[in-house]
Amino acid sequence: MPGRCRFYEFQKIYLKKMVELKYVVIDLEAGLTGEEGAGGFADGEEAQSQFAAKVGKNNMEKKLDALLSLLKMLIAILFFNSVCGIMYLFK
Repeated sequence: MPGRCRFYEFQKIYLKKMVELKYVVIDLEAGLTGEEGAGGFADGEEAQSQFAAKVGKNNMEKKLDALLSLLKMLIAILFFNSVCGIMYLFK
């Protein structure tokens, strides 16, 4: 349709893909029950926890964790060497 925004079409396709991969759960009956918060939010939280368990840490987070542990080790070694150097000077 010429009147629609292309960004809308892209998001619609992306949402369908996420639903097919079961990363997003859309429960249409949760809003029709009339009880807000009764079943819709629990299902969403369950889907989010399943997604977090399935994905785990992505590659960038793993690299960042490795870098942080390397920096902590470097700081510990520099601190130890500084203390040894100061002790040597005051000997």
